[in-house]
Amino acid sequence: MDMSDSLYDRYGRGVIGGLILGLAILSVVSGYYRIAEGGTDAIADVLVSLYIAGLVLWGFFREGFDTFRFRVMLYVGLVLWGTVDYLGGSDSAFTFLLIIGGSLLLARAMYKRYKATAPGLDPGVEADNTQSLIQLSMNK
Repeated sequence: MDMSDSLYDRYGRGVIGGLILGLAILSVVSGYYRIAEGGTDAIADVLVSLYIAGLVLWGFFREGFDTFRFRVMLYVGLVLWGTVDYLGGSDSAFTFLLIIGGSLLLARAMYKRYKATAPGLDPGVEADNTQSLIQLSMNK
């Protein structure tokens, strides 16, 4: 065993993956029982729960959590979760936090993506008029 190896390096990712998989299985089982108990009224709630559980599984095993695509899909999931709760009759602060917070996070992610990929701008440069002024002064 190398000195730089730690228990997390050797076993951590597998343990975390097992926990995430276990929670996803728990979401499926609890979804089944919620539909059995609540009937068709629980279907939308169960679908959102399965979407978020599947997204976390996909993020862990395939995509990674630090990608634009994962974040956008997660923020959409938050908005869906809040919307389903609201349409189901909940008007709690948590429901509105999910809807408003998820929407703001989604708007922020889209704005940052636009800033990074706007035509005529170098990635990482603020999307304002200074970029064109800098380019004009360099071309003289």
